[in-house]
Amino acid sequence: MKRKDFFSAVCGTLALAAVPNVFAVKKRPNVLIIHTDQQANWTLSVYGGKLVGTPNLDSIGREGAVFGSFFTNAAMCTPSRGSFMSGLHPSSHGAVVNGIPMRSTVETFAHVLAKNGYDTGYAGKWHLHGDDSPGVLNDVTAMGFNDHANMWNSGHFKTIKQNADGTLAQSNREGREVGDEKSYTTDYLADRTIEFMRKPRSNSFCFMVSFPDPHTPFSVRKPYDKMFKADDMPLPVSFVENGGSTEENYDKGDRGIPTENEGKGGRKARTANGLKLGKHAMVSADYVKRSKALYCGMMKCIDDNVGKIITAMKAAGIYDDTIIIHSSDHGEMMGEHGRMHKGVPYQTAYRVPFLMRYPSLIRPGTVVDQVMSTADFKPTLLSMLGLSGAQKDEGFDRSGLCTGGTVQGPHEMHIQFIRTEDSGHAGIVTGQYLLAYMYDGKTIRPESTFFYDRIKDPEFMTNLFGTDRYLSIAPALLTRMKEKHAAMRSPQSALLETIRI
Repeated sequence: MKRKDFFSAVCGTLALAAVPNVFAVKKRPNVLIIHTDQQANWTLSVYGGKLVGTPNLDSIGREGAVFGSFFTNAAMCTPSRGSFMSGLHPSSHGAVVNGIPMRSTVETFAHVLAKNGYDTGYAGKWHLHGDDSPGVLNDVTAMGFNDHANMWNSGHFKTIKQNADGTLAQSNREGREVGDEKSYTTDYLADRTIEFMRKPRSNSFCFMVSFPDPHTPFSVRKPYDKMFKADDMPLPVSFVENGGSTEENYDKGDRGIPTENEGKGGRKARTANGLKLGKHAMVSADYVKRSKALYCGMMKCIDDNVGKIITAMKAAGIYDDTIIIHSSDHGEMMGEHGRMHKGVPYQTAYRVPFLMRYPSLIRPGTVVDQVMSTADFKPTLLSMLGLSGAQKDEGFDRSGLCTGGTVQGPHEMHIQFIRTEDSGHAGIVTGQYLLAYMYDGKTIRPESTFFYDRIKDPEFMTNLFGTDRYLSIAPALLTRMKEKHAAMRSPQSALLETIRI
């Protein structure tokens, strides 16, 4: 995506100073959050993508704002979703890794909206209630979402049906049973979203639909399973066959990191479309191409269903009265640097789509390149609604980035990835740089330092660790990391204090 100067991007938009009083008399806007799992930015045309064709998702950004530097605080489902919901970093909301629940004392944006009269609802994957799968949510564990009949904790099911008693019946986890235009998970959730919005109500609503796609397993219903050809799928510039180790293309720090499949005992599963899920994410060109074709099919299915949702909103006369947001929990490497999935501090794993449409406050065509993170979402949304919560959030109100008002916080975001008690990585992202330190066995590994120029090297081909630029620029970034982690009382703080440049 072509970068634009921040001030020119927001020039002419409405001032944020008026936001707290905008809804003093009239009804507050509805809120619709369209969330996906493991979606890379290149899937959307508004980010320069050319493979899928996503006119419906694109329209949210083109008729509103496109955020070009929106990052997750942790490239893993659970910690990322916790930050998005709570405005806190992973160690503060407690759900630091998949399988660990978010602390029950955490205040989500749904809690705040429900207390202020919103009808709140959620459909799809939650992944913040420990290792329950699929996991049934109740009025307490749904964390502020009062309508949770179609909300489950975890699982990337490819078929959803309702039992006679109204409970959900999901298919097996491996994607062998793939539904049709009514029972395929994406279609099913889109229909439930429309049903919720059509309910008669006097209050405003906040609804979040959480599509489990395009996360693995790479399988999708007809006709999307054959819509894209593997032979037409380009390999990434940084791709190396089977995760090769040539220094010019492959960073040493990326070798040997376990993937989600290895974490599950290295089992070899097979999707309905015949793709094997191997033990490591070091893959062949053929695997990447076949995976990418199905991945694009999943995204096309999502976009078509978003189109169905938008059409229903327009018919109901609520399209312009609703703040519409699209984002994802983390990206997908899809062969970059010879890797699949996420969990490594490359930009493709951490940078995710973030689009927002609300014509009363956001000028169409707004482009924002200032850094924003998942922890910033809650305070940003509440500010746009003129609301505030009781919890002291760690994220910042960034609403001024798209409304032309004052912007809180520094032009940076912080990575806090805790894989186990003694392994993970910590980092910082600014307008120009990404700096991250990986650790294993409670020791920072100098050879696993990631330092990249996001502007001059967007493909992350050249690690600047150890260069003069690292020696001159990294110390200030490291100081800010240490200050942030100390303020959060982060478990990574002590390790960061051991780093000397």
